[in-house]
Amino acid sequence: MALEECRKHLDFPALLRKLGVPNVPAGKAQFEISSPIRDGDANPSFSVTDKQSHWAWFDHAEGAGGDEVKFIERYFNLSTKDAIEKYHDLAGVEMHQEAVINKGSKKKKDKRSIECTYDYFSADGKEILHQTIRYGPKKSFGQRRPATNSSDQFQGRKPIYCYQTRRWWHYTLTGVEPVPYHLPEIVGSGVDETIWLVEGEKDADNLAQRFGVVTTTIPMGAKKWRAELWPVVQGPACNRGAG
Repeated sequence: MALEECRKHLDFPALLRKLGVPNVPAGKAQFEISSPIRDGDANPSFSVTDKQSHWAWFDHAEGAGGDEVKFIERYFNLSTKDAIEKYHDLAGVEMHQEAVINKGSKKKKDKRSIECTYDYFSADGKEILHQTIRYGPKKSFGQRRPATNSSDQFQGRKPIYCYQTRRWWHYTLTGVEPVPYHLPEIVGSGVDETIWLVEGEKDADNLAQRFGVVTTTIPMGAKKWRAELWPVVQGPACNRGAG
């Protein structure tokens, strides 16, 4: 199963260390540390035990515990489904492997994986400001923005490390001002050059590559274009193309 692969690639002690939890020993099958899910644990009361098939944790002050997925649920305040997805991301295991979530007598299968990413650069082209993610095989989209490092928290949540991009991310655009796609090309375009506003990043890339024109869009499609973005393309004509 996919979770077994996650545990093989990133066991619980390694997961704790990756999340920046201090004083996690190596090579021990049982240990106690200060709780990473609550503040002020001066006397370590968070137990970790190797159960062979998985690792188990228990916070004695809260009387709560569980496995790796349950910890991720609690640490990031996520649903079970989202916690499993984040464990895959942290462990570098693709989600095309079947993830089964038991809910009573029902089973739910999640095979979502990242198919493509679209970078939104700063005007000088040197910095990724945010990124659109396309998931498959069932098509869906997400947004994320770079985090400075593993300690760069936002609204109480720590960033997630993505092995595909080798960097930390916040999976939200809250706190940043989205910019138009292909912003460096827009800034570098001639005063009389037409800029084509299309429905999505894929269309923008295809049109630009095929015809050599300057194209743009905005996260979640051209219909999300905001009035305050017009000064960015002021000067060149801006046509809305068919997406």
